[in-house]
Amino acid sequence: MKLLTLNLVSLLLISGSFNSQKSERVSEPIAVIELFTSQGCSSCPSADKLLSNLVASADGKEIYALSFHVSYWNRLGWTDPYSSEQFTQRQRKYGTVMNLQTIYTPQMVVNGEYEFVGSSKTKADYYLEKALLKPADVNITLKNVDIKNGLLSFQYSLDEEGKDNLLNVAIVEKQVENHVPRGENRGLTLKHENVVIQYKTINVNNSGLVNLELEASVDLKDCSLIVYLQDKKSLKIYGASKMEFGSNN
Repeated sequence: MKLLTLNLVSLLLISGSFNSQKSERVSEPIAVIELFTSQGCSSCPSADKLLSNLVASADGKEIYALSFHVSYWNRLGWTDPYSSEQFTQRQRKYGTVMNLQTIYTPQMVVNGEYEFVGSSKTKADYYLEKALLKPADVNITLKNVDIKNGLLSFQYSLDEEGKDNLLNVAIVEKQVENHVPRGENRGLTLKHENVVIQYKTINVNNSGLVNLELEASVDLKDCSLIVYLQDKKSLKIYGASKMEFGSNN
């Protein structure tokens, strides 16, 4: 009888140990804001400013802001120097998954789940608060970042199963400014924050090595690396991480 009691106590202690270890996992809530914008759109500067204000007021919260400049406004007399057809296609993918009748600018998407007019502070505040109510599903660790001969490489690891997800890798320039001589914003000097200048999506494992060939025009001294995990089908974002190049190189 004593032996049975001791075995039961031992099992309970072991079980308690495992539960304790599992509960030690801490995931901060995250909010990944993707703004689809263009220098050719007269409605976009207010959204660009709102994104900047959201970054400035983060106050320690895990907010990851990315400004994607789309290409379809370029036909109206001004070619946005930060625009890319790749970013237009990314926005189209959101439009398809979210059953939108059309894509538009400015548009914000939070955590791949909530979309709204990108200049609406009321909706931005509401969906940011909603996103930050619960812990992230996955923690992403970045390490061994190396830049050599025009190649950026780094290792990542996930603390949860990453199957059937995508890893989005973005280099964002923290602050840009330029004069716009033509188009709907002609005569204005526009400022943007966290402009995506290179972007890559890969199938994810629980850990791995990422290589990204840098474009010749990319100067990393005022850039950040933002990496976030996204469901292939629903596009829901499960986790994110960031690294500042200036503090590591």
